[in-house]
Amino acid sequence: MGKTIVLTAHEMPLVERACDRIMLLNNGKKILEGSPISLFEKVGWRYKVVIKGKIYEGNEKRERKTLYITNLGEIAQYFNNSNLYEIEIEPISLEDLYMKAIEGDEK
Repeated sequence: MGKTIVLTAHEMPLVERACDRIMLLNNGKKILEGSPISLFEKVGWRYKVVIKGKIYEGNEKRERKTLYITNLGEIAQYFNNSNLYEIEIEPISLEDLYMKAIEGDEK
């Protein structure tokens, strides 16, 4: 349409639905920019998986683990050595992408 509207928002589901180009900022610094589809392609993973139960990783035991994965087969390793009672699998959201990006940006 030849128009540009600048929208600042913290409501990521709204941003994801309403915008065809997104710039994610952290402390005034650009961390990612592009179309929603290109942002998801840049991170390299497609799903957020939360597993709950007695999860054994080496000598560590956890009650909950969040994974960001590309292929659902990546969670298979947790079935053999763990006593799981719940698995939540959902496509990543723009909010997941942002939180993961700022986590890496602050290190």
